[in-house]
Amino acid sequence: SESESESASESESESESESVSEDESEEESESESEESEEESEFASEEESEGETESESEEEVIEAVAEEESEDESEEETESESEEEVIEAVAEEDSEDESEEETESESEEEVIEAVAEEEIEEESEDAPEPTASPTTSPTDEPDSPVIENQADPAEIIAENMVPVPPAPKPTSKPKKTTKASSIDCSDLSEDERADAIREQLSAITDLAVMDNDMSPQGRAYDWITYFDPAQLCPGGKNEHLLNQRYILATLYFSTRGDEWFTCYMSDPNCEMNSISVSEFRPVVGGVGGAQGSKAWLSGDEAGSECNWFGVDCNAGIYVQNLELPNNGLAGRLPNEITALPKLDILGLEENQLIGPIPSGWKDGLYRVRLQDNILSGPMPVFPPSMLSIELGNNRLSGPIGTAVTNLPNLKKLNLQENRFTGPIPASLGALTQIKEIRLHGNKFGGAVPGDVCVLRMHNFDFKKLSVDCKEVQCECCVPECPWNGR
Repeated sequence: SESESESASESESESESESVSEDESEEESESESEESEEESEFASEEESEGETESESEEEVIEAVAEEESEDESEEETESESEEEVIEAVAEEDSEDESEEETESESEEEVIEAVAEEEIEEESEDAPEPTASPTTSPTDEPDSPVIENQADPAEIIAENMVPVPPAPKPTSKPKKTTKASSIDCSDLSEDERADAIREQLSAITDLAVMDNDMSPQGRAYDWITYFDPAQLCPGGKNEHLLNQRYILATLYFSTRGDEWFTCYMSDPNCEMNSISVSEFRPVVGGVGGAQGSKAWLSGDEAGSECNWFGVDCNAGIYVQNLELPNNGLAGRLPNEITALPKLDILGLEENQLIGPIPSGWKDGLYRVRLQDNILSGPMPVFPPSMLSIELGNNRLSGPIGTAVTNLPNLKKLNLQENRFTGPIPASLGALTQIKEIRLHGNKFGGAVPGDVCVLRMHNFDFKKLSVDCKEVQCECCVPECPWNGR
C-alpha cells in the first residue's frame, strides 16, 4: 500500500509538472503573440507616422508656394499702385502749372488796372504849366506838364514780382535768374556780363567803362556781379538796368561811401532820412527826401526808386534826384544826363567839382546846383527849363548863347561866379522870366535895352541884380539906384 501510495503521489507530481509545463508553454506562446502584436502595432504606427510626416511636408511646400504667389501678386499690385501714384502726381503738377499761369495772368491784369488808375490820378493832379506863382519872390516856378510819357502799365507788370533778399556778397556771386527781369537762364555768367557791357556802351564809352578804377567801371562791376537785383540786359525794359547803372555811377563818382547819410549799408538811413525830410525846406511844393533806403540796396528791378533822395514816376523812371547837403564830393558824371525822364536835379550845398555836363534830356525843368565848387563854362540846358540855380560856384567864361531857346524860363540865378563878357541881349527873349541874378561876376558893359524893355512890360519880372559899379543898368532900380536915373 505504501508503494501504491508512492506511485500515486509520483503520478500526481508528474501530472502536476505536466500541467505546469503546459501552463508555461501557454504563457510563452501568449507572450510571443503579444510581442508580435506589439511589433506589428509599432510598425503600423511608424508607417502611419511616416505617411503623416510626408503629408505635412507636402502641405508645407504647398503653403510656401501659395505665399510666394501671394507675394508676387502683392508686388504686382504695389507696382500698379506706384504707377497710379506717379500718374496722379503728374496730373496734379499739370493742374498746379495751369493754376499758376492763371494766377499770373490775373496778377498782370490787376497790376495793369492799378497802373492805369495811377496814371489817371496823376493826370488829374498834375499842375497846369501856366499856373500863377505865389507872391513870395523866392518861391519855385510852377512845374510843367510833361507830355508823351511812356505808358508804364506793361513795364510794371513785368517788374513788380518780389525776389527773396540777398546779403551783400564778398565775392562775385553765381548768376541768378529773376522773375522781375528778362530770362537769363540761357546765359552763362560771362555771357551775361558781355551783354550788359554791350548795352551800357550806349551810355558810357567802353574805354572808360573797362577801367576798373573809374566810377563807370566800378558801377559796371557792381551791377554785373554784386547788385542784389542781378538784372538781365536787353528787352523793352532795358532802361531799368540803365538807370540803376547811372545812379551807381553817380554814387561812385561822388564818394558815396562818405556821404552823410544813406550811403551803402547805412544802418541809420531810414531814421536819418525822416529827420532830414522834416527839417529840409519845401519850396514851391517840391523838396525833401523822396526815398528812405540806403543806396545800392534792394533786390528787385526798380528798387532804386526807394533810395534816399530818389523819386520815380509810377515806380518806373527816375523823376526827381535831390541830395542837398549830403556830403557829395567829386564830379558830376556825364551819364546823369542820360536819365530820360528826369525833371528835378537838386544837389546844392555839396562839394561837387568840375564842369556841369551838357546834353540834358528835354523834360528837365529845375536844376539846383548852387553852393558847390563847380567850374567850367555855362552848360546848355533843354528848352523845358523853368529854373536854373547855379550861384556861388566857380563857373567862368561868357554866357553866350547858353541862355537862348529857353521860352519857359522863370528863374536864372548865376550870382557869385566868374562869368565874363557882356550880358547877352538874348535875355530879353525870356518872356516868362521873373528873376535874374548876375551880381558877383566879371560882366562889363551895360544891360541890353531888350532886357529893360522886357522888365517894363512884364510886371512879374521883379528881380534883376548886377554889379552896378561895373555894369551900367537903367532898369535895375532899386538894385542900382545910382545907375537908374
